[in-house]
Amino acid sequence: MIGHPLLAYGGLVHGVYLWVGPLDEDPPPRDPAGAWHINLTRHVSSRSDDLLRLYGTRADKWRNEHDLAELFAYQRLTTNADEAKALALIVNAKEGAEHLATWTVNRDDGERRGVHFACRCVEVKTPNGRVELIVRGITHDIGPAESVPAAPPPMPVLLAQQVLAAEATPGRWRAIVDLRTMRLLKWLDNPMPGVAWTLGAPHRPAIHREDLRSAVGLSKELMSSGRTGGVLRLRAEDGSWMKVAVSAALMALDQHTTAALVTLTMP
Repeated sequence: MIGHPLLAYGGLVHGVYLWVGPLDEDPPPRDPAGAWHINLTRHVSSRSDDLLRLYGTRADKWRNEHDLAELFAYQRLTTNADEAKALALIVNAKEGAEHLATWTVNRDDGERRGVHFACRCVEVKTPNGRVELIVRGITHDIGPAESVPAAPPPMPVLLAQQVLAAEATPGRWRAIVDLRTMRLLKWLDNPMPGVAWTLGAPHRPAIHREDLRSAVGLSKELMSSGRTGGVLRLRAEDGSWMKVAVSAALMALDQHTTAALVTLTMP
């Protein structure tokens, strides 16, 4: 039996390759795999160096930490019909919750690879005594996407996706937002220009503190009536504040979890 550690970003052992075979037999080459975790408390995701290699990312472009919303950005992942379930896990995460699926990674070199991933939500106590909720996962390359029956096709044709594409309008930017935290989960269109939303931006995403009460009011109205709208100031990439018109509709991720489908426009 031979074990080889799979390290997470930061150097901790996240998983292990395990091979069991005769003593006189050499183990086969290891399939590419990488570790990742999502700190739901801090809204930050981390990727190991191994995962970035699996993505085919050039070493000079490696970024190990991202805002949670960047997980689904830039067409990196082609998801299956379980994407809503994965988002529901993020919104409604509890210790012990698990999820596994087969998706497709669109590598930086243009190659499409079928990958299997599995993750589990755990509570971790920090040195200062704070308890953080973290989703830990491993992504395993299982071959060219075309050879993996469970991998999604290169051009999904789900009716819901066709409707979203048909509703795309210049000057409007749509996103899915967590109602509890009012944090961005995923852009449905290209990101709104100028607004701070990535971890690498000079300034962190935020709602102007004088608008926080209005934002909470919009969230409550959305929960009670299913639709709402207003104007909020959002942090811009340069640190200033952008006045943005917000309209939102309640959407179901699963039978127990809701989120907000938000449309942003310049007032």
